[in-house]
Formats: sequence, structure tokens, C-alpha cells
Amino acid sequence: DIPPLFSSGAMDVNQIGEKIYSFETLRGCQFNCSYCFHHKGCHKIRKYSLERIFAELDMLLSSKKLKYIWIIDPCFNDDEERSIQIIRHIVKNNVNQIEFGFEIRNETMSEVFIREMSKLPNIKFVAMGLQTTQKESLEAVNRELNIEKFEENIRLVKKYFDKDISIHVDLIFGLPNNNLEKYKEDVNYVLEMGCEIFTQPLKILPGTDLEKDIAKYGFVVADEPPYEVVYNSSFSYQDMNE
Repeated sequence: DIPPLFSSGAMDVNQIGEKIYSFETLRGCQFNCSYCFHHKGCHKIRKYSLERIFAELDMLLSSKKLKYIWIIDPCFNDDEERSIQIIRHIVKNNVNQIEFGFEIRNETMSEVFIREMSKLPNIKFVAMGLQTTQKESLEAVNRELNIEKFEENIRLVKKYFDKDISIHVDLIFGLPNNNLEKYKEDVNYVLEMGCEIFTQPLKILPGTDLEKDIAKYGFVVADEPPYEVVYNSSFSYQDMNE
């Protein structure tokens, strides 16, 4: 029911500036990470039609000023066949060589998806979530990790993409059942794979499942947004700062 911005004529694509435009093709997530809000309420994934997406993309791709489009779907490759159609449309119509970025779930990528994504012009990095390799921390936040598949797909990204591509891997510090030494293990793991780290402290957003576990894990959380964890029962204040 949300009207399209550009293909409807409601807004001129040249009004959005140069640096970055956040573009949404779906809402919702099939996963159940307890610190995240994307799945809240239900796991139904609501998708804009491909016709609408293509119409909006065509307007964005016509901009001679816009430099970067970030697709903000929680997991862009949730529906791989659909995502590949979007990628192929971008490749075919990106006449102004606008750079694109996505947030993807590493372990759900197929080799076909990676190969198609590598055809995008002017793509400089691929972002993927890891957060931690520590089993007890993953279990505490209801997150799964297939480490063999994760490593296999890192190798495939390096195989198909240009050598200058950066692989950005998300790590979170301050997770329950975690500490500085375990976090350092994760840092070393990512660096040994030749990837770059995007790191941030754990945030406990109001209304998420993890908020219910504040007492269980001894979380002390900042009162103001973005509600970053100051420390917890296993990750001390000193170690969080370090």
C-alpha cells in the first residue's frame, strides 16, 4: 500500500543528492536472532513486486548524480531466485555505474548467486554477518552458524570477484557468554581469512527478545539510543573499553 516514490512522480530522483540512497525491496526476516528487530511480531516476509522494484530502480539508475545505493533488506539473498533477477536488472540497466551494496547471509548463498553478484559493475565490497564464532554466545542470542559453509563461501567470493573486492564481516562485542579473549579469537579468525572487520558493541533494542534477558546475563545498557551494552556479567566494563 506504500506508494512508490519515483515511478509515481511523487518525487524527482535528482532531489535525493549524491552520496547514498537506501533502497528497500522487502521487510521481515526468516531468522530469529534475539538482538534483532526485523522479525518482530511474525516471520512473514513482505515483498514489493518485481515490477515495482524495477520501475523504481530504473528511475534511480537514471540519476547522473547518485553515487551509491544500499539495499537495506535484512537478508537480500533470502529469496535467491528473486534476488538474482534484481541483480541482473541492475547489471543490464546501470548505465551510470552506480555502486551497490547489500547485507547478505553468508551461509545461504549458493555459488550461482555469488557468480551473479560478482557481475555487478563498480562493486567494491561485500558485507556479511558473522557476529561471533563462539557457540555459547550464538546459542544465547538464538543465532546459528554453519562455519564450514561460511568459509566455503568466503573462498567462492574471492574466486569470482575482482582481487580488489573487500569482504566486510560483522563482529559484535559484548555478547552474552563472551569476553575479551573470545572476541580476540573472532578477530583473528576474520583477519586470517583475509577479510575486513566491521565491529560494534551489542545493542539491546527495546522490545527485542534479548531485552527479556537483561537480568539473566547481567547487562548494563545505556539509557539513550542506540542502547549500547556498557558491560555484562562475562564481559567487563574495562574489557568493553579495551
